[in-house]
Amino acid sequence: MSSKKTPYTREVLANNLVVLTYPLKGSQAVGLNLRLHAGHFYEEEHGVAHVTEHFLFLGTKSYPTEREMSVLFESMGAAHNASTGDREIEVWMHLPNKNLEKGLRLLSELAFTSLIPASAVEKERSVVLQEWERRHDDPYFKFYRRMREERFIGPNHPYARDESRRVLENFSRDDVANFYRRFFQPQQMILGVGGGVDPDEVIKVARKHFGSATAGDFIPEPVLPTDAYANSKVVCHDEKFSQANLELSFPAFGWREKSRKVRLAAHMGIRILGGSIVSRLWHSLREEKGLVYNVSCGLYLLPWLGITEVSTTCSVDKLSEVIRIVKDEINLFMAKGPKPAELALEKEHRLGRLATGFEGSLGTARYFVNEEFDQEGILLPEDRIKMIEGVTKKDVDEAIKPLFNWSCVQVGLMNDFLQISKGNFEELAGKVLGI
Repeated sequence: MSSKKTPYTREVLANNLVVLTYPLKGSQAVGLNLRLHAGHFYEEEHGVAHVTEHFLFLGTKSYPTEREMSVLFESMGAAHNASTGDREIEVWMHLPNKNLEKGLRLLSELAFTSLIPASAVEKERSVVLQEWERRHDDPYFKFYRRMREERFIGPNHPYARDESRRVLENFSRDDVANFYRRFFQPQQMILGVGGGVDPDEVIKVARKHFGSATAGDFIPEPVLPTDAYANSKVVCHDEKFSQANLELSFPAFGWREKSRKVRLAAHMGIRILGGSIVSRLWHSLREEKGLVYNVSCGLYLLPWLGITEVSTTCSVDKLSEVIRIVKDEINLFMAKGPKPAELALEKEHRLGRLATGFEGSLGTARYFVNEEFDQEGILLPEDRIKMIEGVTKKDVDEAIKPLFNWSCVQVGLMNDFLQISKGNFEELAGKVLGI
């Protein structure tokens, strides 16, 4: 199947692996993106999914050592990496298009013939523990985790849960092999290919290297509760920071609860409020008064829950004024919505970013994989353009209504609490925000 306007193709192999191809005329590069329906949400205790991702690069049937695989990547002129998220594991490569078949062959080996050598378990345990420790040495990461735990009713909620150090310290080769056998199957996979390629050749090579794998039953993403938001509270997080690192967190909605257009309008509204250097919060806090170095406002939507966050850093003596301005700007935006000029500028920005995103081979591969992954149907670029252009002020006004409920706000401060006590901050937050 192909689009008359956007020259992409979508092919489902006999084993249910989906192949998406987008050719870029004149490009000498190809981007490969293999994504699996697998990740932390599929685990009772997080950790083995990430470890399995590491083991992909420690040897396959044809390239049995880590060194051989590394040399092959180098010889192909390939940049590559992999990552594990809550809902997905992905592997990507960016390489010259003359090496398309070599890249797809190696990708299929990673997906279906990884050896998971027992001899590498202790070495890789050390690697993943160092990665875990690096994250947990970062005070900003610890503050982020703390706010997530408070927002989603404790550290054991799947949306708040971190990788378990206990799992990383104790996983066995069998744990990794069992996860690999269960999830690294073609029905869990989407393969995106973008760049200087012939779609017919891509399908031919994909069938050759991916088509012989046997499919199992599709393992769906776990359905999580939508009512797990914690109540309003003040969170004081001790770190050796003289400045006040402030975060306001509000319940939002899960992306499965709203249509694409509503989600788009909500994201556009959030960006107008505080997501760019022309936003209202930036103008009030940075341009006009110089109270902060940076301020951000983001909407983070997971399938079944979501968060609206406002984050900034300021001097402790400016904290009261900053909180008051943030509250006033949010309330004004909720009451009157965006101005026509603000909405027009946001549309121009989004249309520009969409256009430039289709100049890169790996970016185009990822675009179509993203669209396929959420199982809502692929929204073609020309249809996304129409959707962006069609968003009205009324759409934004309606979309942002659920995003700022002051009765459920959580206010977090990361600080050394030498210039302001925890009790004084709690009193200040309660007075200014009315919580």
